[in-house]
Amino acid sequence: MRIDVPPFEQLFGAFRVLPPDAVAQIHQGALQTLESVGVRFDEPLARRCLQKAGATVEGDLVRFPGELIEEALKRRAETVVLGAKVERADLELGRHRFLTTNGFGTTRILDPISGESRDATAEDLARLTRLADALEEVSYCQHQTTPADLPENLLDVALAFIVLANTSKHAHLSMYSARHADAVIEMGSIAGDHRGGTSPPVFSLGCCSISPLRFPAEATALMRNAVRKKIPFLIVSGAVVGVMAPVTMAGALVVQTAEHLAALTLAQFEAPGAPVVFGSFASPMDPRDGRQRLGAAELPLLNGATANLCELYGVPLGYGTGGGTGSSRIGVQAGVEKAITTIAAALAGVEVIHGACAGILDSGQTVCYEQMIIDAEVCKTTRRYLRGIDISSRTLALEVISDVGPGGNFLTSLHTARNFREAILMSELWRGRGSGNTEGAVEVARGRVAELLSADVEQPLTKDQADQMISIWERVGLDARLARVLLPGGG
Repeated sequence: MRIDVPPFEQLFGAFRVLPPDAVAQIHQGALQTLESVGVRFDEPLARRCLQKAGATVEGDLVRFPGELIEEALKRRAETVVLGAKVERADLELGRHRFLTTNGFGTTRILDPISGESRDATAEDLARLTRLADALEEVSYCQHQTTPADLPENLLDVALAFIVLANTSKHAHLSMYSARHADAVIEMGSIAGDHRGGTSPPVFSLGCCSISPLRFPAEATALMRNAVRKKIPFLIVSGAVVGVMAPVTMAGALVVQTAEHLAALTLAQFEAPGAPVVFGSFASPMDPRDGRQRLGAAELPLLNGATANLCELYGVPLGYGTGGGTGSSRIGVQAGVEKAITTIAAALAGVEVIHGACAGILDSGQTVCYEQMIIDAEVCKTTRRYLRGIDISSRTLALEVISDVGPGGNFLTSLHTARNFREAILMSELWRGRGSGNTEGAVEVARGRVAELLSADVEQPLTKDQADQMISIWERVGLDARLARVLLPGGG
């Protein structure tokens, strides 16, 4: 695992999607929706907490007075620390910088040469997590695939084990239900127990709304459990615009913001100061087939607008999807859509671009190992662009210009030798003259995958930690032999 503190990124957030008056209109629209329309909460305990706080509850429908939202915002955490197994890899959200993740939950693996895809396996998830751990462009790790060879009712425990066992970075453990929440939280605590009780958790949890304006019981039960334990929690909205939210982006933002604020209120009255961040993967449908378009131009606009709203609320934006594509294979469409959605989101101030370094294709259905390396190159290029142009006596190079003089060249200048590595980004994929072809890039990427996966790495868990986590794996009914195979080096 390599961790580098990013240099000052002066162009991060340089493009503002919404002016202040537009942000105010979205906010007022969300408040009006919360007060007059309300949000459905399926869980009785969530409704009870909100009613006690001052909301109006009728059946499963909860309406929020504006002053209740204001009080919740006063209680929120302005920054949230995502801890890691090694302190140098901790991330503080709310500092407004460019971070990326390795995506979430695809079900298929693509072979870029044959063009054939297959079901993802538990071994794929372990290998992809180790690859994400090795790539410095991945800031924190998620479960990149949902393996088909694991029992569906035990996925949450299995996914948590695999991710925690194969990375030293922060692990975001998305869960499909709250049934095994205690087991997952216990695993996460074991993975970080060497850092001491005052250190930030090395894992986070999250939930998604069911747009429009509904939270299932599993989601709020998990959130209430997590925030009471001060575990960082992502409140994510991902409406398909035109299906689960109005087709207009402004209307979609009203629905998303209402969902964010409703869940934030529950979290803050359950546990004041709860470390909560917002997330979004809202994007439009394709009217030709109804599928969500994760490579659409509207996606970074919605992400950037969400960043503007997070700035108003003082809540970190910990998850804004980017780097997606509707293409089912490596190629022109994938390259264009991934590059645009990543750099546009960064320029709009989306602090964590979820999926930007994930190798995800086919609107989030498939992941490709080689595409992940290509995505990392996109992220490197984006980070270089965000650095902008450094103006100083060293970079102005006036003395060097004077020494070389008219008609000279700077190739042999000591100034060039000292500064070219910082001044010029050199690609690992596009090497030499005439190298910009897809087949060549895939071949280089394949070699890079093999190199990173075969390298000796620092073990993310001690033997004692691994044994304790495997005992939880066994306790829920999984085979310990499989768990050991999925550890780095095969256990």
